[in-house]
Amino acid sequence: MSTEEVKPVPVKQEVPADVLARFENIRRAYAEAPKKANILNYGRPGSGKTYSLRTMPVPVLPYLKPMHIDSFDPGGSRSLDDLINKWPERYLVDNRWEVEDDYAPLAWDAWLKDFDEREKSGYFNHISTYVIDSATFFVEAALNKVRANKKGAATLPEYNLRQIIVRHELKRILNLPCTVVINAHPDYDKDEGTGKILAGPIGGKMALRFPPMFDEIYYSFTKETSAGIEYLWAIRPYELYFARSRMTKGGDLKTVNIPQDYKKALTLLGL
Repeated sequence: MSTEEVKPVPVKQEVPADVLARFENIRRAYAEAPKKANILNYGRPGSGKTYSLRTMPVPVLPYLKPMHIDSFDPGGSRSLDDLINKWPERYLVDNRWEVEDDYAPLAWDAWLKDFDEREKSGYFNHISTYVIDSATFFVEAALNKVRANKKGAATLPEYNLRQIIVRHELKRILNLPCTVVINAHPDYDKDEGTGKILAGPIGGKMALRFPPMFDEIYYSFTKETSAGIEYLWAIRPYELYFARSRMTKGGDLKTVNIPQDYKKALTLLGL
């Protein structure tokens, strides 16, 4: 008897036709999914969050696909006035949501009604980028909706309900067929274990559920140089601010801060 190791003979196995069909359906769905990005951009007032939107490409061929901004931030869209006046067909800014009375709230219901109608009509198939500016006031409008016209501090159940309705609508927004940008202001919290102050784009319990829903998270900040003020994005954790990007895939630790330029960022992302 031979002492040589006997190697097993591989058995040829046919894959059932229905399984092959399922494979193909999955491949097709992946290939046909919209090539887009969901971007969360947060920073202090004046750090360039809204102004940087002017670097977002607005395609005109084979037909014009404008950018749509739903502005909840009072006066926040003013930094784009020159573009809006020059190319009103390319930049659509709905600032009706900027006016809100905390004790007679209307913004959330009015925005939701319009958003529902736009989504059902296929409106977002013809938009290149949809923007919420900013998440801070968007979330505040949701809390006002929950509280109706109550006065005084919000209760824990009200905060929890706000979180539920914001998360629900955010899922719908991030599933739109166009690129999505959500601007926000930083929120600061203390790590109970280390005592360190940490910053992120949203606070409270939403800090754990809000950011993971995005592909890209940029922290906007300014830096003074001899040539003037430089507007930058941190795309990796920077000082006490959290950020992340697929632009650093492959373990590239050198790329930390980049100029605020959506066109270049989308190019680096292969979009």
